[in-house]
Amino acid sequence: GAGYNGWKAHDNPFLVRPKKDGIFNMSQLEYEHKGGKYFAGAAVHTRQYPINEDGEMVSSDESKGKVTCAWWIYGEQSVWKAGDKNISCMVQYSENTSHQNACYRYAELGGAYQDDKNECGLSGQYARFQQGSEYSQEVTWKRQLTESISLQPSFQYIKNDNGDFTALSARLYVSF
Repeated sequence: GAGYNGWKAHDNPFLVRPKKDGIFNMSQLEYEHKGGKYFAGAAVHTRQYPINEDGEMVSSDESKGKVTCAWWIYGEQSVWKAGDKNISCMVQYSENTSHQNACYRYAELGGAYQDDKNECGLSGQYARFQQGSEYSQEVTWKRQLTESISLQPSFQYIKNDNGDFTALSARLYVSF
């Protein structure tokens, strides 16, 4: 067939081929009430590429017919508000039906403070991987420096079967 930008008809990555590529559906319900945001969702994938015992993705032939489902819940609620100051709490949990998925269970609990120039957050996470469990804590602070520029450093402490680790990162936001 005809090709565009160097792609032949059967090599085009934008073709819809459910038998070969599988079908992925993600649906989410969202609800907001009195300073709270709540989400619940589910996803189905009819062709999952599982991870083998060595931590490598299996071949495409082995992945045929592997259907997986995932579900999640998330809640965020303001617990105190005075003027432009706000304190909120959040909780989330998700799970995948396939324990061959790289990460098949995740949970997080956290809190945040926000005012007109600052957003500070503290959270704890748990992740269950095929290779073991991981626990982490994160603290972050986003500071509005000017009307269009803000900076957000973040520090994480991570503990898993391979040891204890720390990570420091920063994001620079520029609004146009």
